[in-house]
Amino acid sequence: MENLVYLFSCFLSCTIVAGLMFQFMGDRYEKAFVNPWVYRIAAAVAVVIITMVNLKRSALWNATTNFLIYSFIVFFSYEDRGIRKYWRVLETDCFFIVVALFEGIGVYGIDFLMEQIGLMPEDVVIGSSIEVAFSKLVMIFFYYALLRRFFKKDFRQSRTQVILYLVMFLYSMVNFIILIIAATKSADYFLICTNLCCVVFANLYLFYSLKVEDEKNGMEFQIAMMKQQESMQFEHYERQREKYGRSIEVLHDVSKHLRSIEELYKAGMTDKAMEYTRQIGSILKPLVPEEYSDNPMLNILLADRKQAAESIGIRFVVRVESTGLGFIEPVDVTTLFGNLLENAMQAVLKCCGERYIKVHIRNYNEMLSIRIENSVEKEVRIKNGKPVSTGGKGTGIGCLNVERCVEKYGGSVLYKNGDGKFYSDVILNR
Repeated sequence: MENLVYLFSCFLSCTIVAGLMFQFMGDRYEKAFVNPWVYRIAAAVAVVIITMVNLKRSALWNATTNFLIYSFIVFFSYEDRGIRKYWRVLETDCFFIVVALFEGIGVYGIDFLMEQIGLMPEDVVIGSSIEVAFSKLVMIFFYYALLRRFFKKDFRQSRTQVILYLVMFLYSMVNFIILIIAATKSADYFLICTNLCCVVFANLYLFYSLKVEDEKNGMEFQIAMMKQQESMQFEHYERQREKYGRSIEVLHDVSKHLRSIEELYKAGMTDKAMEYTRQIGSILKPLVPEEYSDNPMLNILLADRKQAAESIGIRFVVRVESTGLGFIEPVDVTTLFGNLLENAMQAVLKCCGERYIKVHIRNYNEMLSIRIENSVEKEVRIKNGKPVSTGGKGTGIGCLNVERCVEKYGGSVLYKNGDGKFYSDVILNR
């Protein structure tokens, strides 16, 4: 019976570890195979092999087998263009070491707790089973509440979810204490193992459910980001459509204006003809975008923002000291410059003194440097390297869209304050 309980403990331990290892690899890397059964079978085989090795009760054999199996799986079954295969193997092995460390903390923690409350089971098998189960509970808690934030791409987790993790963990500790009390009175191996298994797998299921909820919230946030980008594109299109309509109206009357100017010259009224010409020029000037660069979309957007800023009393200065800006795609021009300039205009409108926005684009070695400087009434709060929205509740979706756009070009974005000014510095790789 004792051997059966030990086998059950090994199987439980290997199942939980395998589940966490495969979740880590799935969170961190892309799957090389489309068929999900490849990974289900691989996980089942890994559990069986490692469980059989654990029966030898050799820590060296156990560790070596785990390293070899998970290294083999991550090497052949996962891929990531930004991470080399051997580096993936190293990361996976390091993660296993961290998992083993938390497992050891769990064993030490439950032993310390049982000694303090004077409920250390006399039966060695029961004590070992409780250690195994509690250590896996610790691993599950730290994986979902702490470790995932360091390697999960686009990780988002609310404070409420972390509190729920902690409440579930504390609730499970109470269950373990009750089981320990029961174990000191009766050595019903089957009942105790069943209870331990239920507690651990119930926690695994609940933590996994919250993980799925996290991913759902992340997807909803991604949709919100795309909607914001789509809205900005549509607004830009509407402005260009209105500008096109004004152009058609002006062109429709060009012949009449030319005849009027010609009649004024024939009548000898040169001054009035020149004044008429200047008026027509002022009407046509906003319809012709200034050639700031070799990127047509950037020229249109900068001209549009300059006109909008100057119409509300904001001085708008553009200086482009770079060529070869055509590598920035039109949608990214709108996302990057549209969001940053929109944020700058909103900040400048709150200023009581000088109101200005400066755009400076230049080459920086083999990269492109973009600086948008604007006046501010008070210093902008920056948290974790990102400006906090006006409400103070977090970073705006616009800034996150900018960050995604910059990452697309392998660049970086830096926000900083300075003497009544706010700077948005962007570096893009060509």
